Formats: sequence, structure tokens, C-alpha cells
Amino acid sequence: MFAASDTVLFFDDDAIARAVRLSRVFEQPTKYGEVLGPDRPWEHECVCANGCVLPAEEGNGYRMWYHTAALRLRSPWKSVLCYAESRDGVHWTKPDLGLYKCEGGRGTNIVLMAPGMDWYGTSTVIHDEHEPDSARRYKCLTCAHFNGTGLYVAFSPDGIHWDVREEPVTIDVSDRTTLLHAPGLERPFVAFSRKSEENNATFRRRIIWRLDSPDLFHWSKPEPMLEPELEDSWDLQFYGMHAFKYRDQYLGVVQRLWTTPDVIDTELVSSHDTVTWNRSRTIFLPRGPEGAWDSRWVCPFPSAPVDIGDTLHFFFEGRNGAHQKVWPGLYPHRRGAIGCAVMPKDRLVALEAGPVEGYIETKPFEWPGGALRLNVNARIAAGEGDHHIGAGSAWVEVIDDSGTPVPGYLSETLRGASEGSWEPRWQDNASMDALAGRTIVLRVYLCQARLYGLHCTARK
Repeated sequence: MFAASDTVLFFDDDAIARAVRLSRVFEQPTKYGEVLGPDRPWEHECVCANGCVLPAEEGNGYRMWYHTAALRLRSPWKSVLCYAESRDGVHWTKPDLGLYKCEGGRGTNIVLMAPGMDWYGTSTVIHDEHEPDSARRYKCLTCAHFNGTGLYVAFSPDGIHWDVREEPVTIDVSDRTTLLHAPGLERPFVAFSRKSEENNATFRRRIIWRLDSPDLFHWSKPEPMLEPELEDSWDLQFYGMHAFKYRDQYLGVVQRLWTTPDVIDTELVSSHDTVTWNRSRTIFLPRGPEGAWDSRWVCPFPSAPVDIGDTLHFFFEGRNGAHQKVWPGLYPHRRGAIGCAVMPKDRLVALEAGPVEGYIETKPFEWPGGALRLNVNARIAAGEGDHHIGAGSAWVEVIDDSGTPVPGYLSETLRGASEGSWEPRWQDNASMDALAGRTIVLRVYLCQARLYGLHCTARK
């Protein structure tokens, strides 16, 4: 614990020695609504969450790269990469960049439209701040029909002016390929994809494959990584997945295709190595209600959520049509737009206790020093609004690695409050900093409360 990060979260049991009368629960972000829709001739009826959303380098806003999709069967503009800007992440503008003109000479916000290049899947844009070549600070990996069908790379100094390499870097994948940049790995570029031939012949459904590269040009052979299991419904397929670094681990969002009745929702997964993943098996970002703009399809951008203040902003594509529903003159979806969903930072997963007290006991670890803070909701987490259930509570005890309580380290009780950074007070004004270098165990007691994480102020 606290070896690689100042915060410990509970996506898996890695830090847990024992849990009594607790359950792991996954939170859902709250949808803000549609923030960017198709309103330009070159966008047709659909803008897609292919590209990324990033904070502006100057620190004064946000940048979005997104795809268009020509749903009209005979449209000459099948798919292009476009650009938008925002000050607050909610209100977006589409600047005339002067790079490409549409019919009638109108300026566009298109940044990439290589002649003869047809995007048929997902693109991922990343900003590599450690890249020594300034002309390659922005990188794009995309599925396309160009000089053959496969993955292509493009580079840019500013995210606006792109140089597309005209030969595929690999042809051993299908659409829905996303890119994770993980500098901590030996091969820091990791792609998650599909392989149509194997899906049909061996697995008989869509699954997630993994491949990696040291430089974006030389890729490993794809290996099957994640597929539905016996605990899943027979009609579940994994349509796509993207991943991002979060604290000391990797989180992924899997797009789950339900063939009956042909809709897509999402599931959160976690990993420490990008190879083995722990599934939540619950809906993370749900579809909208019947008739809503995102009623049939939700698909997040293949990038990390944007950290704005104390909240995480997940930008996603919603559609109100699905694969097998062919509308007159349109295929395969009726309309697609970009939305935003928000949730408190670090509150993606929790350990929850009901009306009967439970506790978590960590594995023994060396305390780095500094103060201990907890991200906890004791505001009647399970049953809020039920006036017959009292407010929740949480408190902490420090014990040594033999199971003996450390004198003076039983905390006060937090009652009926939700605190993202609660620093407990100890008996006799004891200080956690005095335990620096000592092997300890934390035992956190919960009653009608949720524990999201533990934080050490001395670890950065």
C-alpha cells in the first residue's frame, strides 16, 4: 500500500486482508446531457466519440477531437476527424481552421481528411508530453481503408496539422481499436482491438484482443484478452474497450453489445498490468430512457476522463438507433451526439456496510509518514431518504502486524457526513506521522456507510 500512489482505492482485493459484512459497489456517473451534436453539413446525422478530450496545454480550457459518420449511404464524406474547443467542458465551439472546405466553399473544423482514406473504426488521439520530437507530440492511431485495411498512425505538433503515414502499421486487427499510452510499461503503446476472422470462426462473438508496441510502428501479434464468461448472458458480446491510467492502476471501459434487443451499454474493469482485468459486471454508463438521444448506444471517448475541479467528466457518444434497425436512407444509426457524465473524483468504487457494523482490515504495510485521510460517505449511503434508518458512521483503528491495537490510535467517529478527505482525530492527540517507518494495519469500521479510499499525505 502507498508504494506507488498516495491513494488506495478498492477496485480489487490487492490491499485488503479481510473484509467483514461489507460489499463492493460501483458508482455510476450522472449524465449532464448532450454537449455537442451534428450541426454541420460534413457531420451528417452523427458525431462519434473517436479521438479524445484533453485539457488545453495552456491550462485555460479543453480540446476535443471527434469523428463524423456519414449515415447517408451515398454521401461523399464518409468520416473525417474534427476539432472543437471549450472553456468549461460543457459549451463547445467548432472553429473554422481553414484547412479544408466543404461544398460551397464553407470553412470547416476538419483537421484530418486524407484523400482516399476511409475511417471505418475508432481513432485515438494522445498528447505525448515526453516525446522529444516536437513534430510528434500529438499521435493518432486509427482504423482505416487506405493503402490496404489496417491500423494507421499520424503525427502532429499541435493537434491541428497532421502528417499521415500512408502504409498500415499492422493489418492484424479489426475496427474498434483504441490506444493506451502507458509510459511505465516496457512496451508503452497498448492497443485493444477486435479480430473479425477469429471472432467468427473460433469465439463466434466479439471479444477484446490486446497487442502492444514500443514505438507505434512495430506491433506484437494480437492475443485474446477479455471475453464474456459463463456468468454472463448468452447474448453478450464485447464490442470494444478503452483504458487509461488512474492512480496506481489501469481502468478500462468495456462496451457491451447485447444482441437481444441490440443495444450497447458499458462496464468498468480494472488492471495492474493491462493484461489481466477484473470486471465489475455492473453497468457503468447506462443508456438513456426509451426515446432519448442515447437510448440505444453509449460509447465513451477512448481517453481518460477529464479532471475538472473535484469531478471526473466522462465524455461519450450516444445514439438512438442500433445495428439491426435500418432507417430509410440511413445506416446503421439514426443520430449520434456527444454527451458528458460527471462523478466525484475517486468515487468510482466503494466498500459498503449496511445497518450492521462491518469492517475492512488492510494488509500489513510500512506507514510512509504524514497524515491519514479517508474518502467516506456516512450519510446513510444505503437507504438515504428512509427516515427509519439513522445516519451512518465510520471510525478507524491502527493495529500492529501481530493484530494488537496500537495505543492511542483509535479515532473519533464520523457521523452522518460525506467527506472526501476526512482526517480522523486520534486519542490523546496522537499523530500518524509518529508511526513513520512502522509496519501497521488499518482497520476501518463502517455502519450504513461507504468507504471509497485511503489517502496518505506524505506520499506523492
